[in-house]
Amino acid sequence: MEGRDEKGIKKTVAAFLKILHPDGPPSDTEFEEYVIYAVECRRRIKEQMNKRKPDDEFARIDLSYYAADGREVVVFCPESRSAQAT
Repeated sequence: MEGRDEKGIKKTVAAFLKILHPDGPPSDTEFEEYVIYAVECRRRIKEQMNKRKPDDEFARIDLSYYAADGREVVVFCPESRSAQAT
């Protein structure tokens, strides 16, 4: 994951936490759900940039995170799960 992607994902998760949990921390399940939404949002942006400029700059659209148990989880958009990148 590039720095720009990481920064965007962290800001989105922070916004979810501020809006949805102003009084305290979320559960682990809720936090993972927010991370999945944030990664999916960033992936959507990368997919659109890849369509507009199909070169190596935006070709790496697979984004992932590490779950609490240590496994890497790649997040896909439901409509583009089986689509090929350009």
